[in-house]
Amino acid sequence: MSTKINARSPIYLNYAEPTVPQPTLNCDTALGASFCMEISERGIVTLDTPDYGFIESYTSSDAGFSNGKYADVTSPTTRTVSLTIAIPLGFSNSSDNFLTCSATATQPAFVSGTTCTSRIAPNGSMTNVSIAKDGASSTSQSTASKFTLNGDTITDFTFSQDNESLFSVSTTVDSGTDLNIIITSNTICGTGYLRVTPVVSNSTSCQTFQQITVNVTGCGAFACTDAPLSGGTIDPDGTISVKPTSAAFITTSNNISTDASGSPIVTSVAANSSGSPIDRILYYKLTIPPNFTSAGGDKWCVHTISQLSSGTLPAFTYATAQHAGFGIDQDGNIIVGDVVYGTIKSYVPVGVNGMQFPAVDADTTRQVDIVITSPNESATYSNPNTDITERVSMAQPSRFSICSSSTNTIYLSQPFSTSISATGARTILGLCGQNYSISTEARSSVTYSQIAALQGAGARVCTASSNPFDGQYKAYLVATSGNIGIVGQSGQGTFPVIIIDRDGRISEVTTYYCLGGTAYGGIIQ
Repeated sequence: MSTKINARSPIYLNYAEPTVPQPTLNCDTALGASFCMEISERGIVTLDTPDYGFIESYTSSDAGFSNGKYADVTSPTTRTVSLTIAIPLGFSNSSDNFLTCSATATQPAFVSGTTCTSRIAPNGSMTNVSIAKDGASSTSQSTASKFTLNGDTITDFTFSQDNESLFSVSTTVDSGTDLNIIITSNTICGTGYLRVTPVVSNSTSCQTFQQITVNVTGCGAFACTDAPLSGGTIDPDGTISVKPTSAAFITTSNNISTDASGSPIVTSVAANSSGSPIDRILYYKLTIPPNFTSAGGDKWCVHTISQLSSGTLPAFTYATAQHAGFGIDQDGNIIVGDVVYGTIKSYVPVGVNGMQFPAVDADTTRQVDIVITSPNESATYSNPNTDITERVSMAQPSRFSICSSSTNTIYLSQPFSTSISATGARTILGLCGQNYSISTEARSSVTYSQIAALQGAGARVCTASSNPFDGQYKAYLVATSGNIGIVGQSGQGTFPVIIIDRDGRISEVTTYYCLGGTAYGGIIQ
């Protein structure tokens, strides 16, 4: 598409590519004109799919509502359900994560022998399920013999659950209409309820169901090391000008203290005129996310920031530049990488003629002189617009098989592109905004536990067929088992994330927290 603009001299035009406006998602738009909610005679809620977003969970303040369903009533009763709808990308309020909407329906009366005829009833109970998060599956259990029939016939089964982000349900045929039920966890912990309802041939038969309580476990207690704090700036006058970053967690207000108890709350520290930097030890309050015990509570985590002295500007150094993404491929080509601050001016391989290293038969440490020009900011650095040379060590992989030590099986998601902000906070693009699975089998020289503990940097990742994994410097979610469905738009949880270079080396390990289609992290608020 092109646009033709006619103008007479000396008219000057200033134009830009138009942007598509993003509307605000409201309940009318999300649910649509045809949205329908039904409540059965036994209080079981059945919901339509919204036109936009999808229903994360529902609840109700009406009397008799418990464990995702209503109690029986002896006369028709109006019920109001509160729906939590995940806001998809493409709307101006997508950063709000969720939209709360109401839906109303009438629950029919249930009086056995009057409003319906009792021809089917539960027989005993089905087995409650307790499984670990991240794709664990329950033992298969059959619907056979779980219902007593008295003059009716089961033709099928339906399933309903109050929180679809907690677990998924799959079935196989047992015999006849009986099914084997398998429940598989997602990435969060909690308790949910699955109702198994037989469909019968006689419409006048009273509805009945079996309910399975599902506990998803294994999240454990939150530790500060699950979301390490990094960075931050305290000005010489004591102003906390840049708060530290956290890889994964929602932050709260009034969140800085000089004590682990959280008291007193501070907004600044004492000025520093000593002529030397002073380390300031501060505590930052993080909100514990849903996939940990004590979810929603607070945790104070310690972090040290070096406060500069007044009258002393820091020198721009190689460390200040935050150089990342560099390496050498099997053919000896240098991948210079990127910097957050300053500009890479040039690079020179050490000890060879030309601009690349020769191929090697075994992994070999190489050195490259990197020249970085500091930002031209005289109020920020003592050496503005100055060339800084740093000799950087890089590992050149062997031209032969380099995967013999990569024996730990892990599973990867699809790749995600990344970007780094001016504050040094890395953003993983699209991580929480779509549906996908963690299903690509790979081999790693470190275990999943080491990766989850943020100890995998520099490790090797290979394909399942023992070839170097070309990660293209992109980000990948990691899991211990395959075929884990991630509901990226509605799911919530903490995910280990690795960045893999072109030769299969892990250049960075972090964690990310998703909630309602949004990835949380970056600067503490």
